[in-house]
Amino acid sequence: MGLKNTYQQVINNIGVFTAFAALFTFSCGTPEPTILYPLSERMSVQERIEGNAAYLHSKQMTSGNRAYCVGFQDGTFPDIGWHIKGEMGGLWAHPIKLLDGFEAAIIVDGDTLALDTASSYATTPLGSIFTYNFDGFSVQRTQFIPDPAKGMVVEYNLSEISRGGEILFYPKADLRPTWLGERTNMEDGEDLISTTKEHWQATDEKSHWQVRISATSNSPRSPAFNNDGIHSPRAQVHQFYIAGGLTPEEAASELATVKEWESAWYQKEQKHFELSQNSSFFCDEEPQLETVFRWLKHNAIWLEMDADTLGYGFVAGIEDYPWFFGCDSEFSVLGLNTVGRFDLSKNMLRLIAKASERHNGTGQIIHEMSTNGAVFNPGNLNETPQFVTACWNTYLWSGDREFLEEMYPVMLKSMRWLEDQDKDGNGISDGYGMMEIHGMNGEMIDVASYSVQGWNALHNAALAMDDTTHTEEWAGKSAARLTQYINDHYWVSEADAYADVRGTKAQVKELIAGAIERAEGLNKPWAVEELERTMQQAEQSGSGSNPYSVHHNWIVNTPMEVGFAPEEYALKALDKAAQYTNPFGMFVTGIDRDVSAGTDTDGFAKRKKTFTYVGAVMTLPTGVAAVAENNYGRPDKALDYLQRMTQSWSYAHPGSMYEVSPDFGMMCQAWNIYSFGYPLVGQFFGVQPNPTTRTITIKPQFPESWTNPQLKNILIGEGENRTQLDISYRKSDGENKNQLIIYQESDHPWSIATPVPDHSRAYADDSLTKAEEYSGGLKLLKGKKIVIEW
Repeated sequence: MGLKNTYQQVINNIGVFTAFAALFTFSCGTPEPTILYPLSERMSVQERIEGNAAYLHSKQMTSGNRAYCVGFQDGTFPDIGWHIKGEMGGLWAHPIKLLDGFEAAIIVDGDTLALDTASSYATTPLGSIFTYNFDGFSVQRTQFIPDPAKGMVVEYNLSEISRGGEILFYPKADLRPTWLGERTNMEDGEDLISTTKEHWQATDEKSHWQVRISATSNSPRSPAFNNDGIHSPRAQVHQFYIAGGLTPEEAASELATVKEWESAWYQKEQKHFELSQNSSFFCDEEPQLETVFRWLKHNAIWLEMDADTLGYGFVAGIEDYPWFFGCDSEFSVLGLNTVGRFDLSKNMLRLIAKASERHNGTGQIIHEMSTNGAVFNPGNLNETPQFVTACWNTYLWSGDREFLEEMYPVMLKSMRWLEDQDKDGNGISDGYGMMEIHGMNGEMIDVASYSVQGWNALHNAALAMDDTTHTEEWAGKSAARLTQYINDHYWVSEADAYADVRGTKAQVKELIAGAIERAEGLNKPWAVEELERTMQQAEQSGSGSNPYSVHHNWIVNTPMEVGFAPEEYALKALDKAAQYTNPFGMFVTGIDRDVSAGTDTDGFAKRKKTFTYVGAVMTLPTGVAAVAENNYGRPDKALDYLQRMTQSWSYAHPGSMYEVSPDFGMMCQAWNIYSFGYPLVGQFFGVQPNPTTRTITIKPQFPESWTNPQLKNILIGEGENRTQLDISYRKSDGENKNQLIIYQESDHPWSIATPVPDHSRAYADDSLTKAEEYSGGLKLLKGKKIVIEW
């Protein structure tokens, strides 16, 4: 609950508030220190991405790891979001919301000018910039959230006005619990507004949550506070400090932290700079891909969240998924590890494991948990084996043996639980996977594929752990048996694709009927015709479960993503999948595609009035397709998918890409790092570490057009095991030979397993060397600098 004034009501009150503020003597309160180095000046030296003018009246975010702020790029705070309808914007410090937003006006030479609509918007890795243009001058508003703090800094720079101006700042209090707050007895009361000489504050009368705001400026006079807001005296630079907490004491402490934001600025700036340099990609032919990949590492920091007792991790997406997910984090971890963020991966997996054990206690991994600890969905089946895979992958990149020892019992318990969900003993658990479509709860292809991947991960973990309880044999046989079963029983030759589901005649007829209704509603006659043929096949099918290609969902690509499909099937299936794309990537559901999809570059949002994935093209399915193409030696086709995704970058929100391409759903999405990091680092450059043997496999497969791709500062291992790699490839130009250079910075270099072509020369630390034979046709080389020429 809280103040619900419209902007017009605020403007109507400006005169009243100005007169009221004049009654204050500006000596009341203790003046804050003069601002020596404005936030706007610090922001000006950051890499800056300008917003798209066509999307000025759409979402933006300012991020921190204990708070974030969501509004519009025009500087306003309209009602947005659907999880808590209309309430997902504003300033949040989970598990509570602090403000719906704020409004402001300036007083210049007696004239009051509302800062109601910004003329332009830009983002930097550290914050947000809004510019308001007036006749003869501009006002710049900048926002920054120091870590770790439950609050933010808002600055107005009036330096283009020689004598400066006054600011009227109107906060809109709305202290309320997060989604599912009622499940943990979070009571929302009336917000009571009060002031002191030092700050403005709002307190929830039931739960005593509180938000406080103080201010300072380049003026010798102090700001004045009343229940409507804050009057900052004439100056060129004004700063407002906003913070809150679950108690008044926490709010006071957090406000003190926010007011000391300058010390946090340097740390946050260093974090963004250093982490954005991990796995730095350079390629003359791909300047846009270079930029997108760098900014995805910033995006990963934007989504970090310190959830107090729940743990430290990252949220799925802003603005409607600012909490924790199983599948989202499990995909993301596979990308985060390739950019050296195994610290974040480990913390997130611990958070998910802890929540799953507390809520389920069976080994099943949860799907979705709010920031108050309430679990909404105990888990879809795919999330359990994907968790096992993510734990193993994190060990491979971090080399953290203690982490593997900690997670290994959870991995065992999870796969045992998964095995118990197999009703008919064919190795495939029965229930929902990634596709949350009614009726798609038979034996889903994604559940089957990720189960193969999970069994293989457990098999390898058992070997690394020297487990003597036959887990290695059990997991290995389960993976092999399931792989064979999928290839024997899921391939639909008439469709040149794997079935998205296996089910009984009754189950599939109901599913097909729903798909026909969907296709008719979307006016897709080609899909209706195909589905009617599938219905006839279902009518003629025998008893028991049979495979069906119904929706052409992206999950049919998971056998190729995991990599166990025979090449004969894989190439046909990938070619078929490529038919269900548009210029931005892969359709979630293939039957949503129409004849215009091949050339349609318009936005998605204008066609959708309510939140839905119907007709959506998404970055995750597109990334899965890229990984799948690379697995079968087609890097040019994989690159095509990455290039499609890059067209969504900064399309609507500067510096990030939307969940649904190019402009719908979450404006910043965690799993995008998988869709780029895994194919780029793990496949194009072919980097695959194995800490058990201290060996790094580097098996590059570059797109044909790349002449000199480079990947620098690849981090592998931690502590004494840590190493850092630079990889550079130079393609033969007719005069010079092909050249692969691998430089390793480490006191104890790892061995490198890589292809060494016939009739080539291999050098280790500048000396010609003969490589040792290694498995899979690779050769083993040792040294800090390895050069191969052919």
